[in-house]
Amino acid sequence: MTYAVAELKTGDKIGKATVVIDIIKKGNPEIRPCTSMKPQYVTIHNTGNRGKGANAKAHNHLIHNLAGKPIRETSHVSWHVAIDEDYIYIHIPFNETAWHCGDGAKGNGNSKSIGLEICMHSDQKSYDQAEENAIALTVHLMRYYNLSAKDVRPHQDWSGKYCPELILRRDGTFAKYRARVDAAHQIAVSANKNTGKKGDANIMQFTSSTTKSAVRDELVQFVGKGLIDKSWLDKFDKGDMTNGDYDGLKVIVNQRLATTK
Repeated sequence: MTYAVAELKTGDKIGKATVVIDIIKKGNPEIRPCTSMKPQYVTIHNTGNRGKGANAKAHNHLIHNLAGKPIRETSHVSWHVAIDEDYIYIHIPFNETAWHCGDGAKGNGNSKSIGLEICMHSDQKSYDQAEENAIALTVHLMRYYNLSAKDVRPHQDWSGKYCPELILRRDGTFAKYRARVDAAHQIAVSANKNTGKKGDANIMQFTSSTTKSAVRDELVQFVGKGLIDKSWLDKFDKGDMTNGDYDGLKVIVNQRLATTK
């Protein structure tokens, strides 16, 4: 079986992260089962590891170390991708299952979903950027495997575990995070179609009112925190905001947030 990573390669940029493809070796089925899979979902996790230095590279080292151990020294624990603010490490091919959802060999989480682990270490430079990188990768996977926002699931859906814990604790439910993914997906699709009202302006297009509301709510928060001028919200409400405008605003917001930390 030829391994597949959605046509990504080491050095690619997803969000603000650099992709590193470092597939673990075969041999321990408790870490890399080598069972064929056609992805139907993307599952979002937080690593649960608050230790200093527990970034994507560290988790890559960890899973490689586990893969090299005999079965008697491991348990059924693995994941496809580890993500932080700087890197996206891919350890297990996307056309193979992994043990990341706690729902057994035949559960839809383990057997049909790609597991993304978002790092949450105590000395992290920007957890928010790690989430944005995870969203960007999720959008890439949605487009590559023809998935929709409803196919993006929290770990909690499969086994009841309170994960992704930081997202669930902050937002109360997974719905807000999924709406962010949906909004980013709609923007990517719109940009690809290169449609717009004003020549090459590439005006933002939405296929659902829910997605449009999610983007507007985000802009309202930015205005309320003094991160952007209200004129940008007015531009959005008039239907004049382009995908480039929106992407640029997010860069500005991230820069301003970074300077206030």
